[in-house]
Amino acid sequence: EDMRKKAFEKRDEFRARAEKIRKELKDKRKELRANIKTKVAERMKEHLTDILDRIGNALDTFSEVLTRINTKITELSANGVDTTAAQAAADNAEAKIADAVAALATARNTFTVTLESTDPASEVKNVRSTVHTAVQTVRDAHKALKDAVKELRAAIQAGNTQTGTSTVSAGAGTSTVSTTTPPTTTSSTTPTTPPSTIPTTPPTSTSTGAAI
Repeated sequence: EDMRKKAFEKRDEFRARAEKIRKELKDKRKELRANIKTKVAERMKEHLTDILDRIGNALDTFSEVLTRINTKITELSANGVDTTAAQAAADNAEAKIADAVAALATARNTFTVTLESTDPASEVKNVRSTVHTAVQTVRDAHKALKDAVKELRAAIQAGNTQTGTSTVSAGAGTSTVSTTTPPTTTSSTTPTTPPSTIPTTPPTSTSTGAAI
């Protein structure tokens, strides 16, 4: 009973942190508001906003997947399964997602400075560096999330061996998490890979010809 209580307390603590991340993401994805002084900046705004949206969409997905992973870990732990490694991997994924959210905030600030500059071209180097950093943190978060799914799979398999039943299998209950290769669409039962529209490298130019 004490084990179950601790498992659900940990789940509730995670949910509170996850809600905080979701609120931060919502705030960071609001429309870029800047005192634009040049036509070049006006043309750049749509491009920079698209970058923020694509990264934000990926992090939204990651947060949803991590919530399902933690819910499943709670279920396993409450049933007496050792979830130490899975929880450590999930905690690491949470930290990496938080890093990516912070990088998104930095990108937003950098983009605002660029758009408000009287010479946006002079900020191009900073924009490229910021985008590169943000994309790398998204990749790191994705890898950590895949590691968490791997450890969850191991915990589920160990639980099935321990109980001799399928009561803690990936198909049990409403908090299920697929331990196969994640699909490309969001599901209530499966973790999801980041959308293919995430920029993998900083763009080399905007549609206006301004180098980025």
